[in-house]
Amino acid sequence: MSRFKMRSAWLALGVLLAGCSPGSAAVAPSATPTQTVFLTAYHTPTPSPSPSGLPPSATPIPSSTPTPRTYVVKNDDDMVGIAFQFGVSVSALKTANPKVHPNYMGAGTVLVIPPAATPTRSTGTPQATPTQEPPSFTVSSPSCYLDAQAGLWCLALARSLGAPLENISVLFRLAPAASGKVIEQTVSAPLDLLNPGTDLPVEVYFGQVSGSYAVDAQPAGDLPQNSSGSRYAPVKVENVSTQIDGISARVQGDVTLASGDSPASRVWVLATAYGPDGRPVGLRKWESPQGLAPGGRIPFDLTIYSLGPAIDHVSLLVEGLG
Repeated sequence: MSRFKMRSAWLALGVLLAGCSPGSAAVAPSATPTQTVFLTAYHTPTPSPSPSGLPPSATPIPSSTPTPRTYVVKNDDDMVGIAFQFGVSVSALKTANPKVHPNYMGAGTVLVIPPAATPTRSTGTPQATPTQEPPSFTVSSPSCYLDAQAGLWCLALARSLGAPLENISVLFRLAPAASGKVIEQTVSAPLDLLNPGTDLPVEVYFGQVSGSYAVDAQPAGDLPQNSSGSRYAPVKVENVSTQIDGISARVQGDVTLASGDSPASRVWVLATAYGPDGRPVGLRKWESPQGLAPGGRIPFDLTIYSLGPAIDHVSLLVEGLG
């Protein structure tokens, strides 16, 4: 090989190595485009306005697990109370237990508890707003009184809108002005049956309250009376005498059951005291120590006390369970 050819070869090799050296300006590869991720924020449903200007509850309702649950019925349980305990509607509980009659649940009955409804994420398509069943009864504005320990007692009167009802419950809401937080309590009526044309008192105790506050009450649940009507005995009160002494009243009388009627296994007398303005000021429930046979008679004697003003008059309701 000639000297010229060797110089050309070494020159070509030097150019090639220079192109691969670290100081060379190489063309940067185009960046790989990143995928844009869109996050949809989860919004809780806007709370509906509270009645009587009360602010919404500051305590969120816990979400229930979708896993089916069961509950073993205890003595004195009713379907309304169980539904509220698990945060489901009475209709949903009845649907989940089609073979269980709401009025004849014995202790030991196993109920399937359906999952509570959870809000769904919007897909952009308008969804039909679920219709809410109209209430079957009304509730009067609560009458509230402070006791000697500054504990707050409230009473309200429930009245059916037309049909006999069983196992009614009332939601009371207390909003102290100082805290702004709403305290809620759902309580059951002291009697099982609410007949049309009668006022059934419901009472709640909130504990100590200081300063100003607002209270309201509204229907929370009920069941239609069993069409057979065999659960109740047609008991009556007779020979009633009432002695009123300021804030107390003694009421005496007899509970009777006509011959030929079904016997009553339990008998209750509910006394409601009213003040001069016609608002309830106290209640007292008397229970018979034994059942009542057809044609029988049981005397009752009870004393009722007012939580507020002097007692003007007392009304009685009686109930007998067959």
